[in-house]
Amino acid sequence: MIKRIFFLFFILYIGCTPSINPLSSFDTIEQIMSSKPDSALKLLQLMTRIPENRAIKARYALLYTEALHKNLVKVTSDSLIDIALDYYPKTNDWQRTAKTYFYKGKIYSTNNEWKKACENLLQAEQLALKTNDQKLLGLIYNDLGEIYWYQDYIEDAFKYYQLSYKYFLNEADSLNANYILGSIAGCYLGKNKLDSAYIHYDKALKFFKEERDTKEISYLESALLYVCFLTENTKRIHEIFAKNKKDTTNSFNRYVILSECHYYLRQYDSAQYYLKLALADSTVKLNNIQKQSIYLHLYQIEEKRSNYKEAFQYVLEYCNITDCLFQQERREAVLNTEKQFRNKLLSNQNEQLKTEAQIHYLLLIILILFLALLICLTIYWINRHKKALRKKENEIEEYLQLVENLKEQHKFTENQFIYRLNEKNREQLQLKEALEKRLAIIKQLTALSIQYRGKANRDIFYTKVNELMKLHTLTQEVLHNLCDIVNINYHGIIDFLKKQFPQLSQEDLEWCAFICSDFSPQEISVIYNVSVNYFYVKNNRLSSKMDINQSLPLYLKEMAKQLYQEKFA
Repeated sequence: MIKRIFFLFFILYIGCTPSINPLSSFDTIEQIMSSKPDSALKLLQLMTRIPENRAIKARYALLYTEALHKNLVKVTSDSLIDIALDYYPKTNDWQRTAKTYFYKGKIYSTNNEWKKACENLLQAEQLALKTNDQKLLGLIYNDLGEIYWYQDYIEDAFKYYQLSYKYFLNEADSLNANYILGSIAGCYLGKNKLDSAYIHYDKALKFFKEERDTKEISYLESALLYVCFLTENTKRIHEIFAKNKKDTTNSFNRYVILSECHYYLRQYDSAQYYLKLALADSTVKLNNIQKQSIYLHLYQIEEKRSNYKEAFQYVLEYCNITDCLFQQERREAVLNTEKQFRNKLLSNQNEQLKTEAQIHYLLLIILILFLALLICLTIYWINRHKKALRKKENEIEEYLQLVENLKEQHKFTENQFIYRLNEKNREQLQLKEALEKRLAIIKQLTALSIQYRGKANRDIFYTKVNELMKLHTLTQEVLHNLCDIVNINYHGIIDFLKKQFPQLSQEDLEWCAFICSDFSPQEISVIYNVSVNYFYVKNNRLSSKMDINQSLPLYLKEMAKQLYQEKFA
């Protein structure tokens, strides 16, 4: 009960602790491996998730192989132990390396590959000697003894059995030591040393009777009865039979052995008696195979006694039982076939269900991936749309800014235009005033000329004209403004002259402005208070300065006309 509670709590501990260190679990399993190998195997089978770590996987493989062997599970594949064998020989863990070679040798031994089994067991022996592991050495020598025993090398088997017995005694392992005693007794029997065989069988039998190991007791009693039969020790045979008469578990074996002993001693009546006693004993539950064996022995006895009629009857019974066994085997074969068919059908259904589950799982994954892709595309499209909207908004802002700039520029241009228009109007007014002044001067000059005709009045005439000029002579600022007015009204002729003839002075440009304004030589001479002849001289000088081949007034007139055409072409 305590063992079950411990096992239950250990399972709960492993199941409810997801972050448990596998190495600590392995240590616990290793501790209970010898005393509770079935529990160790169950715990290892519960550990379905082994981390991808070479050390942990090797430890698990070694422990699982050890648990299978200790639970008497026949292991023929070395794929599991090879995981440990690939790791431990490269480490300094001599004990686990020795165990790995030991179980590798046991697998080869199970497959009857004796040579390879011996090689691995001897390798395990060398490593175990380094660690001085007494129990492991005992197990290694026991397996080596069995290998040589199966090959009928009795002397070699006897040597290794003795070494195994020695190490088990050193380890105080009485159970395994007495198991080895039975093997040593078998070697003595094989060497025909019947007294030594009897002593060792008897010693082992006493130990297992104290341990109440019925299976081993049955084997040892059978072996001891066989030795007694060879030594014709019938007293000991009947003694063993009498002591264990109440033990119904091995009654059949004892009856058969007693019968065989009397048969080989040619005591046919006694041999027949024990066989018939086995059939008549109600405490002995015989199966068909055991009955078949009894009738076969009875047939052999009657044949030796030449009672052929009774021998024939026993043969018939033997055949009937054989037929029953054959029919039973056929029924069992049919049932096994049907069972295999059902298992196969269930297996196919399970495989089909697994396949459907995998298909559903795959479709679910595809659906999830499709949804994820759709979400990603949607997010990408939304981001792209937002980016396009932001771009359009930026463009609209730029357009609005451009419109604002255009508005401001238009407003500035409009103001400039209005300013220029006002300036032009002002210049035109100035020009108009200048022209009006010019007309007024001309009128006054004309009036003076009419008033003071004749040579007698010439001095008075010049005096009046000079006074008039002093009153109306244009200032430098007025002359400069006159250049601007002429430049505007005659389509940029003053700018043209500045660009074309940079050698002209401001005074020269003002002179040209008066000529462009159609002032006559007399008027210009009066304005500048020079003679009329100076006007012509001045024009010739300017023509030479400008390097033109025609008169200055004519050139200026043509240029004004050409500028007008270029402007309105």
